[in-house]
Amino acid sequence: MPGFSMLAPDLTRKLFEAGIGGDAVAASRLQARALGLTKIHTARPGVPAMKAALSTRGLSSRHVSSPLRAYDDDETARVATILADWARDAEDGQ
Repeated sequence: MPGFSMLAPDLTRKLFEAGIGGDAVAASRLQARALGLTKIHTARPGVPAMKAALSTRGLSSRHVSSPLRAYDDDETARVATILADWARDAEDGQ
């Protein structure tokens, strides 16, 4: 979950704390929330998806090593929309 922890550091920290604290209910709820981030892989799965997501936050470039192919602008825009929807859902308590 290293890439996801850069996208959602507070959520990742809370999930970790719930896990080591033995709070299975909270850990399950937070894990379900974290799984929503996997939607970034719907455009094209793999490292390029995470790099594109991180690039939308200014945390990385979209560059990937061959034979992988970096996300183009349209794919990156889809990832940005997914992340925005995910954040909005969090604000709405979903």
